[in-house]
Amino acid sequence: MRRRRKDTAPAQVAEQASAPQPGQGPFDFDELGLEDGSELGYSTLDLGGILLPAPPDGFEVHVQADEESGHINGLLVMGPDSGLEVAAVARGRNSSSWVERRIALTHEVGNAGGKVEAAEGELGDELSCEVPMKGPDGQTVQSSLRFIGFEGPRWLLVGTLHGRAAVDPGAAAELRAMFRSVVVRRGPGAMIQGEPIPLHLPTGSE
Repeated sequence: MRRRRKDTAPAQVAEQASAPQPGQGPFDFDELGLEDGSELGYSTLDLGGILLPAPPDGFEVHVQADEESGHINGLLVMGPDSGLEVAAVARGRNSSSWVERRIALTHEVGNAGGKVEAAEGELGDELSCEVPMKGPDGQTVQSSLRFIGFEGPRWLLVGTLHGRAAVDPGAAAELRAMFRSVVVRRGPGAMIQGEPIPLHLPTGSE
């Protein structure tokens, strides 16, 4: 099933030049006509290719970054028993990159000995997964993951729900709203499909 933008309020809001409503995206920086993130009606952390909304209460933003360049290799929002990993990659205007990514993820999880089930979410097709991982005591445990995706103009945003949020819709609600409040700033340059959109630490961060 091909992932398309639905003719619903979220897509319409994302294409307006006025301030977007949080939880009704994800949004494209250029479509919103932004100069920077200050025009948004909600607080964000400017990481270059992604403007990340403030996390829900009890959650913290964790980044894996190169100390010298400040380039971010991993972006994760973590709470006591749930988490959301966010990544943005380039895509062609007419490509079904979320379809391709789901196929690749299905193979990866299967090769790791995990289980994958197709699921439906508010943004369309998703993947619900159980992946074997080593626990703190060295024993193998099943880790729950749920992959969600959204295709914007020349970009794909992928979210990975971890822990309780992967299986409990109530626990996932705030993290899903955060995912749908992300603004992606791809930039005009040529990029290979699947290439990560560059993220960097904010100026002045240690």
